[in-house]
Amino acid sequence: MAARVIVHAGFHKTGSTTIQRFLRNNRKELSPRVQLLLPFRLGKGAARLAMRHSRFRTPQLLDEFAAEMCETLAPIDPARDLVLSHENLAGRMPGRDGQKGYDCAPELMARLAVILRAHFGPDADIRFCFLTRAPDSWLKSLWLHNLRVSRLQQDLHEFRAEITPLDTTPETLALIEQVIAPASLHTVALEQCVATRLGPAQLLIDQLDLPQEVRTKLAPEPAHNIGPALELAPELLALNRSALDDETLTARKAALLERPAIESPTHVRHA
Repeated sequence: MAARVIVHAGFHKTGSTTIQRFLRNNRKELSPRVQLLLPFRLGKGAARLAMRHSRFRTPQLLDEFAAEMCETLAPIDPARDLVLSHENLAGRMPGRDGQKGYDCAPELMARLAVILRAHFGPDADIRFCFLTRAPDSWLKSLWLHNLRVSRLQQDLHEFRAEITPLDTTPETLALIEQVIAPASLHTVALEQCVATRLGPAQLLIDQLDLPQEVRTKLAPEPAHNIGPALELAPELLALNRSALDDETLTARKAALLERPAIESPTHVRHA
């Protein structure tokens, strides 16, 4: 029987860290039936090159991404199922160093689909999975994340004007679906995941042919990499606009983020 390959490549701030922690923490149940490629093995290789390509858009970087992906797959058994997960495979997070959106994701996914088909064979069942998010909530989450991890000095209005509107995601996904064929595309909105037992990871698990007794043993994972509360944004922005050196800035942000957050119970915040 041909292998089934599940590719989770994004998007950023749609529960990616939660999914990857889920896969890692349920490895005991999953590993006898499926191989896992997670950020530990992808982050400094193929995923890093995907980000570089999304920033500089050169044929050489795309080829380097492909070569690194082939090297990463070399020890993977082509006869067994695989789950591969890293949000940076879709490119750099919007808002970082001038990154405007996911316009490079289709060409990265197209090259990845070719590589996977070559490794696993023409009959492999390859499925690409993406989580999406309501545009306004997504934009705020990206902005808050960038405020926390970088010296971003734009307010939300300025940030919104700099990046490609996230409500263009359906068009991006339609293009991805076209270029990865005959691989299939599977998507779900993050907001819909709260009603499922396994949260954001449910999309990936639903693609696997796992026995019911294994599914019932899979432990849900709480949300990880939760962004700062919106109420802290003015202070984070002021710190980023200050003349503080990097070390002092990092320490001041850490102290600020230790404050308890006050949020609406219906507010969804994820990696």
